[in-house]
Amino acid sequence: MDSYSIRAGRLDELPTVQEIERRAARRLASVGLPAAVDLPIHPMEELRADCSHGRLLVAADQQDRAVGFALFDLHEDEAHLREVDVVPEHGGQGLGRRLIQAVIARAREAGLRRLALTTFRDVPFNAPFYARLGFRIVDETHASPRLARIRQEERLNGYELAPRVAMILEL
Repeated sequence: MDSYSIRAGRLDELPTVQEIERRAARRLASVGLPAAVDLPIHPMEELRADCSHGRLLVAADQQDRAVGFALFDLHEDEAHLREVDVVPEHGGQGLGRRLIQAVIARAREAGLRRLALTTFRDVPFNAPFYARLGFRIVDETHASPRLARIRQEERLNGYELAPRVAMILEL
């Protein structure tokens, strides 16, 4: 029996979501990106808005505690997966994949044709993981204006700790 569920995030678990994000940064540090621990996490005000507007999904354990999450946006032309994190002790259970599948379902329900994201190219649980799910790397010159703008903002805000790529999944 599956002991995890994917559901909408709740306001009372936003501090847990922030802690999951901090732990994900430490995991990046453990694979050669030590500066990741200094990257900003999503501010509480932003998470509140995401939660209130249905843009936060969580993976919950048997006790209904958040152990992973996905943040996403739905735009008029594409969905954007902003973040997916799962705590290491719950890794390997397919929770990241299930969170992404739930975002895909939301994007399809909204009539969108693709899901975009940006990620580290060479981190095994980043671009290679998304590629196994059907995402493909897109050259920024062929990316949507929104996705190209996101990549530019990442460079300006210090996220270029290692090579990053834009990826899309056609829905």
